[in-house]
Amino acid sequence: NLDSYDLGQIIGKGGFASVYRAIHRTSGREVAIKITEKDRMSQLGMTERIANEVKIHSTLPHHHNVINVISTFEDDHNIYLVMDLCVKGNLYKELRRKKRFAEPEAKHVIKQLLSAVSHLHREGIVHRDLKLSNILIEAPPVSNITHKREREGKAGLDYYTIKICDFGLAIQIEHPDEEHFTLCGTPNYIAPEIADHKAHGYPVDLWSIGCLFYTLVVGSPPFEQRISIEEKSDDHHGSHNNTTVFKNMKSSDYNIPEEVTLSTQGKHFLSSLLDWNP
Repeated sequence: NLDSYDLGQIIGKGGFASVYRAIHRTSGREVAIKITEKDRMSQLGMTERIANEVKIHSTLPHHHNVINVISTFEDDHNIYLVMDLCVKGNLYKELRRKKRFAEPEAKHVIKQLLSAVSHLHREGIVHRDLKLSNILIEAPPVSNITHKREREGKAGLDYYTIKICDFGLAIQIEHPDEEHFTLCGTPNYIAPEIADHKAHGYPVDLWSIGCLFYTLVVGSPPFEQRISIEEKSDDHHGSHNNTTVFKNMKSSDYNIPEEVTLSTQGKHFLSSLLDWNP
């Protein structure tokens, strides 16, 4: 229970949950604890969301690019998820700091994302909410990264180990022909079939990865270029802007600014994933 931990500073906060740094009193291990308010979840009609997150995490085999939930417990007021601590925060905060990722940096992140998503899909899980704030950064050993950069002639670039988190909107697909229609996710990253209330499955995560790659190398989402990463939150839900996002999405209306240098392979990767037909 919570008495086993010394709570530290708050490192994340949402509408119904807060995440704290903590230390396990017996082992001294540093962890993150996500504390979700039961009453708040009930008021929002989202009780199933946290139950879903706990269920998926309790059955998901370990993968080095997916956040590891160490334990879960609850009391009368809250549900607690004890997780690995990722000390460098998330990609949203990091992109705000950097403004833009060099293509090799973004490529390194996306390669890990694809590995994690491949693992999820093999287990029958569709995440459905891949976005910058749901991708945590784990700081790797400095010496290892420094030596690797020097060997590859890429000193000065930032190579992060990332972990996917937040499975509240994820679904478990039990049968190959199973269909889901729920409108969910974050407008800048959700696939057209979700926006259109059509049946969707595994491909929606790949669309999101295409949006993420574009956002990392350009500095703003592909279908809402007029709003920079500094001017909006990762969870922006303005109805006017949502309409613009969906309209641009359906027409594949995105472009790569002249000031962004992207390889032919990078452009092909984008066009392959940001295809309206799943």
